[in-house]
Amino acid sequence: RIPLGGAGWLTPRVDVYYSSGYFIDIDNTAAVKQKPYELINARLAYAPEKASWELYATVSNLTQRAAIGSGVASPANGSQIVTYEIPKSPTSTIAALTGGGARRPVPAPP
Repeated sequence: RIPLGGAGWLTPRVDVYYSSGYFIDIDNTAAVKQKPYELINARLAYAPEKASWELYATVSNLTQRAAIGSGVASPANGSQIVTYEIPKSPTSTIAALTGGGARRPVPAPP
C-alpha cells in the first residue's frame, strides 16, 4: 500500500503467470498443443482513508498473448478447432468493504 497522506491509499498489484505448455486433447495432438506462454495482469486500487469502499481498475493479459482455452482435434478428417482465452481486457469497479474487510463489487446502477 502506498499512503496518500490524509487522502487514502493506492494499492498496486501485478500478477505474472507462466505455463510451460500443455496438450488440450486426449491424444496429445501437436496441432492443438498450447506452446509455453506468460500472462501479466495488473490492478490499481484507491481507497479513501476512512471509507468502506474502494475504486479499482484492472487490466488482464497485458502482453496480449494468445493462449488456447479449449479445443478438439479430429484425426479422422485432420481438422482442429480451438478457442482462445480473452485478449487484453481493461475493467474498473467500485467495491464495498464488508465487516471483515472483504471486498464485494457494488452493483451498477440500472
